Amino acid sequence: MHDVVVSGAEARVVMAERALSAPALTERQGLLYMAWAGSDFYLNIASADDGTTFGGKQMIPHRSYRSDVTPDYIGSGSTPAMQVRQVGLAPALAVGPDGLYLAWTGTDSQLHVMRTWLGEGGHSVLSERSGSGPALGIWGNEAVLAWAGTDGRVNLVTVAGAAPAKRTFDESISGAPAMCRVGDDHLLAWSGGDQHLKVMAARGGRFGAPVRLEETSHHAPAVCAYGDRRVLVAWTGTDTRINVMVVGPGDASAPVTFDETSAHALALCRFGPDILLAWTGTDTRLNITRLVAG
Repeated sequence: MHDVVVSGAEARVVMAERALSAPALTERQGLLYMAWAGSDFYLNIASADDGTTFGGKQMIPHRSYRSDVTPDYIGSGSTPAMQVRQVGLAPALAVGPDGLYLAWTGTDSQLHVMRTWLGEGGHSVLSERSGSGPALGIWGNEAVLAWAGTDGRVNLVTVAGAAPAKRTFDESISGAPAMCRVGDDHLLAWSGGDQHLKVMAARGGRFGAPVRLEETSHHAPAVCAYGDRRVLVAWTGTDTRINVMVVGPGDASAPVTFDETSAHALALCRFGPDILLAWTGTDTRLNITRLVAG
């Protein structure tokens, strides 16, 4: 099984941009695209031809966050005041045969999908709701959206390329899911209700049983194809440290734990010979670095 190393300290870039949730990455025609919800919760997209120097930032006039209401006790035995806290939610990116797709959870908890090359004319609002960000995947000629339902279960729906078809799995999920394609398989990954990472593969539209990993996280894992039937998995540990490992059929590498920390999920994307890892630091700054699975 292959190990994972960082290609060099100089490869890490700390961006001036700030975010309050995880970023999203995808590659199209030699450009790396990153999407994130900024410190004002508005969605942004930028691109880089070298994988690290982003420019051409475009703000999408939509925000992504949920409002958490919690009691705030003032003094012993007092009636609590209700405090409202806005929690940023991560967007999702995917490249289909016709262009770049962006998905997010709106401030009303409804799921949104935008065909970015059409602008607002390509913006759709789904009736489905979630308390976390969605995931996007391109499965053949279909764009597929995955999310954690309000009942805490894993859901999938086709949003482009075919008639909408929803599927709900009897699997508990904590936070957002993640998706990628590995060879002929389409992978769906998430952190379960027990915080253990789970990966489920589909071939020909039929899903197998989910594989439960020993690793745990409060956030979604990030997944990216690496070689034949292998996948690179990255996650934020319960201690907030960033981890990566390679998982293949019936085997897995030892996890590599970095010193860097995050309070959110991570993002992975193949770009040229390397795989790029992006995250929001505990200082809210966006970071990106190159990984080599050698």
